[in-house]
Amino acid sequence: MSSSPSASQPDPPMGCPRPPPSEVCGPVVRRLRDAYQWSLLDDEALETLVLAMAPPDATPTLFEQLTRDQYSRALWEACRQLADPPRRERAYAELQRYLYRAAYNRRPDQAEECVQRAIELVIAQIERCREPGAFFTFALNKLRQALSEESDRASRASSTHEPLPEPATAPDAVAAAVERRERAATVLAAVGGLPDLRQRQAVLLKFIEGLTDEVIGARLEITPNLVRVLRHRALTRLRSDPRLAALHLGDP
Repeated sequence: MSSSPSASQPDPPMGCPRPPPSEVCGPVVRRLRDAYQWSLLDDEALETLVLAMAPPDATPTLFEQLTRDQYSRALWEACRQLADPPRRERAYAELQRYLYRAAYNRRPDQAEECVQRAIELVIAQIERCREPGAFFTFALNKLRQALSEESDRASRASSTHEPLPEPATAPDAVAAAVERRERAATVLAAVGGLPDLRQRQAVLLKFIEGLTDEVIGARLEITPNLVRVLRHRALTRLRSDPRLAALHLGDP
């Protein structure tokens, strides 16, 4: 289940000069804020947060993931807090728009009811969101639950017992996409605490961008063997992080 309105900009070919990180990050931040009508953070504030997490040679693909991660954290905090009711209301309005887009793509005739149910589940269970960077994914899981409940209700109410139409996205594909986003958000949060820059880069480029050790080595100007050493050291440290215990991160 995805509500992404547009694809990220292509990464520059290997060997081409890379522009400064701020020149890559800024357009990504503005595009996502405009597409989703994000208002809790302005361009400058969100860009500052993203640049603080990004390695020096981050690509548009990685900047997009980092932008989603940082805004997800801001949205989670705004929905969770009680001190500023207008901000909380604005946050839930944004989340409702995001979920409605995803629900309409799959069940247009039931989108409103399912989104309302999903918002109820988010409000009731927000403390179960263990990783704020995965709050969008957490909310999408609640929407999946609401869609499933509606399907079950329709099945029970049907007197003809005719099968429901096939969803636009296969459940297995939805689950796989959700798992990938959860994994990325969780890894990002933990990797940010690694003290060594090259270790952070070796993990991010492998698990977020899916690059081979040879490509990572070329990008970092080190050998593939050193890439594996850096990643092994990083993963050894990360395995002690309870947030990553369920991911079973290997050392490919």
